[in-house]
Amino acid sequence: ISAVIALDVETEPEVHGMVERSLTLACRFSDASEHSFRRLLNWYMRREGDPKIEHVLSMIDSEDPTVYGTYAGRAEMLGEQGDMQITSLELVDEGVYTCEVDYYVAHEKGSGNTEVIISKIVDQITIFGHGEGRDGEQVVKYFPPGEPQTLICRASRAKPVALLKWYKDDEELTETEETYEESTDGTFNTINTLQFTSHKSDDGAVLKCETNQEPEIELKKSATMII
Repeated sequence: ISAVIALDVETEPEVHGMVERSLTLACRFSDASEHSFRRLLNWYMRREGDPKIEHVLSMIDSEDPTVYGTYAGRAEMLGEQGDMQITSLELVDEGVYTCEVDYYVAHEKGSGNTEVIISKIVDQITIFGHGEGRDGEQVVKYFPPGEPQTLICRASRAKPVALLKWYKDDEELTETEETYEESTDGTFNTINTLQFTSHKSDDGAVLKCETNQEPEIELKKSATMII
C-alpha cells in the first residue's frame, strides 16, 4: 500500500459576503504526479461552536458535482480547479469551509480552510416619538420651540452592529445614548435616544438618523423628519 503524499491546497484565509448576494471560494492545487484526472474533490462547512460538519459539495473525476442540503441550487463549481460559488447567501452560511482534494490513484491528498463572514444591511430604520419617520420617507412634525423632546431611532436586524448618528441638516447632534440588542439569528438591533430642543430658527430644518456599518457595509440608511 502506497503512503499518502501531502498535497498543497491553496485557499484564502478569509472571505466576506453579504446576505442575498454571492461569493466565490478559491481552491487551487497542482496536478498529481500521475493520473491527475482521477481525483475526488469535496467542500465541507463547520459553524462556530457546532461540532457537526456539513457536506456542501462533492465531485469525482470530471463528473457533474453533487450539492447537498441547503446548498442545493445555490452552490456550483467554477473553472477547472476547486473554486466554488455560493449564491443567495444567508446568515447561516457563515463558518469555516474546507476544500479537500484527493488524488485517489496517485495517493496524493490535501486540504485548505477559508473562514466565511456574512454581513447583513439594516432591515429598517425608524424614528419614534413624534409619529414615525421611516427609511426613505420624510415626515413633517411640529416641535414646540424651547421645549425639550426625546426622540428614539431604531435600526433592526443588522450585522455587524449598526452605529447610529443624528443630524440637524449637516450638524451632528451629540446628546444621545445608544444601546444594542442581539437577536437569535445573530443580527443586532440598535436603539439611539436623542435629547433635542428646537428653536424658531430650526423651522424647515431636517432631522436625520443615519446608520453606519463600515467597513463591512458602505451603504447607509436613514430616516428623516422636517421640523
